[in-house]
Amino acid sequence: MVTDLVGSTHLIAVNARFKRDPVWSLGLISVLDLLLKNYPEKDVSAKIVSSLIKSVGMNEAEIRDEAEKMKAWAQGKTRAEVEAALSGEGDSPLADIARNIKGDKYWAYSRYFGIGLLKIMDLVGIEQDKDEAYNVMEDWMSNKLGRSHLTACVSYISDHFDGTQLLNELPSFPTAFLIFISINRMTATSTSRARRSLT
Repeated sequence: MVTDLVGSTHLIAVNARFKRDPVWSLGLISVLDLLLKNYPEKDVSAKIVSSLIKSVGMNEAEIRDEAEKMKAWAQGKTRAEVEAALSGEGDSPLADIARNIKGDKYWAYSRYFGIGLLKIMDLVGIEQDKDEAYNVMEDWMSNKLGRSHLTACVSYISDHFDGTQLLNELPSFPTAFLIFISINRMTATSTSRARRSLT
């Protein structure tokens, strides 16, 4: 799992179009907190996180600070306030991110950014029902940020359940599980691509 996370994060970070922002940092920290939450040796768990972040040339303290500030900003906000910020209104950190995305024609989506948006949804009380969250993600990416929603929505739900009927059988998913399946799919995809490149 950790090997795949390192590989996935590396492929994101070395992309010339990649630009880290607090939403991305919130997504990364949310993933690491979830996947290592029950690791039996907490000191080793902390070293794994530090090593992973260092391996992609980033500073853990900076990432944690960005994630915490984004989380602190989102707590207590309404959906309308978040959506206004995603439209670029105001002087909040999320509004700054939205304006930067809109002004950068080469901006590249990555799943950590999507997971950061998922975490913000959860913090403002958006129901984590598959239909509701999918529609919100589509609206936020397309209408608020002016970017294609397809990758975000596919990586959010559709692409996690290749050939299964789980979406029809399970009406809703806890946020933690949605994050888990998103990362599980991300790591499986990156591993598959890496193996193909070696053959």
